[in-house]
Amino acid sequence: MWVSFWGILSHPRSLNWCFLSLAGTRESAFVYALSAAAISHTIARACTTGDLPGCSCGPIPGETPGPGYRWGGCADNLNYGLIMGSKFSDAPMKMKKSGSQANKLMHLHNSEVGRQVLKASLEMKCKCHGVSGSCSIKTCWKGLQELRDIALDLKNKYLSATKVVHRPMGTRKYLVPKDIDIRPVKETELIYLQSSPDFCMKNEKVGSHGTQDR
Repeated sequence: MWVSFWGILSHPRSLNWCFLSLAGTRESAFVYALSAAAISHTIARACTTGDLPGCSCGPIPGETPGPGYRWGGCADNLNYGLIMGSKFSDAPMKMKKSGSQANKLMHLHNSEVGRQVLKASLEMKCKCHGVSGSCSIKTCWKGLQELRDIALDLKNKYLSATKVVHRPMGTRKYLVPKDIDIRPVKETELIYLQSSPDFCMKNEKVGSHGTQDR
């Protein structure tokens, strides 16, 4: 399904059908998670490069680096990226006229999963200094992994995504796993409401050319 879904996106006449068909599917879960991660990633990096007014490098870590290491450089401003990115990504879902409550909750959840994966990708990066390339001292900073690596992590979550239902619990309705509703939805898993359509099959009624014979 993964290959066929992205294959159909390559045909421009199929785009409208794709986005209509994405509502509530595991593909939609992946798209929202990756979009949220990408927006925050871009903002964090823009702070580092000086391309975004109002922010600068990320803070210097509080922990002391090991012998031969020192903090320096310009860290990706992850905190600013997460704050501003969430405001941008989640705003449409917090509007009253933005679809069903179940879809809103699903998209907000998956967007947060994307930002969690981004946050987990922050790692120490270093540059060597020393006479004749001896690397006697390493200057280090906290930097985000490339977006491709984050997308691969989210792909794994897409493959193991959990189908949920919008079910009353007390005075409110919550998203709970459809087949194992004895436990709440995990904060780290992608969730979806509807099974995906067959992206491989041609469907002229909705303008889908499918992926067969490509």
